[in-house]
Amino acid sequence: MDPLPLYRKEPILDLFWNVWGYEILTERNVILGNREFIFSNLSEFLDLILFESHAEELIDKEHVYLFFNLKPTTLLTFSNRIGRFASSNMVVEIREDHVDRESLLRIRETKLNLGLKICVDDFGTGGSNVERIVLLQPDFVKIDMKVFSGLPYPCRKSALKSLVNLIWDTTRAQVILEKVENPEDLEIAGEIGINLWQGFLSYKKVS
Repeated sequence: MDPLPLYRKEPILDLFWNVWGYEILTERNVILGNREFIFSNLSEFLDLILFESHAEELIDKEHVYLFFNLKPTTLLTFSNRIGRFASSNMVVEIREDHVDRESLLRIRETKLNLGLKICVDDFGTGGSNVERIVLLQPDFVKIDMKVFSGLPYPCRKSALKSLVNLIWDTTRAQVILEKVENPEDLEIAGEIGINLWQGFLSYKKVS
């Protein structure tokens, strides 16, 4: 019997449904219990071991961008070990609202020293704000489409466009829409110039 997979790859697509990258997620069957609770309380060392096991298997095999989720404290504590995997297609994905101001500046310094690419996850939720991404200067920012789900189409489009413009003007970061669940979201993305997305809608066409 083949061993159970340690991870799954969630596709990040362009508007033509081409696979541009993958977010690498630890499989639920590897972590017993409530996944969100366990990952929010995951020790930095275990977080590192999971990252290294995924990166060692994937970095040289894939020729698209690979997004690896890491706790900010893991990145700061084990920056040298993580830096060994730094490559043109590797991106470290973090939640910047879980980090204090001083740590954000340290992450930015680490990013520059090691040549890492950084993505901010779930921007617009929790305690995330523009000031924090200005301090961090990430390469990518993911915007959760569920934040706008209760708005009518014109308001959703206007609000998202304003947020994307603000991100670009202050950081030059590339925006990725996440939790895209319906074709209407993609229509809005195309109208305002967002080229990259991921979410449940992709599973209808991409295995």
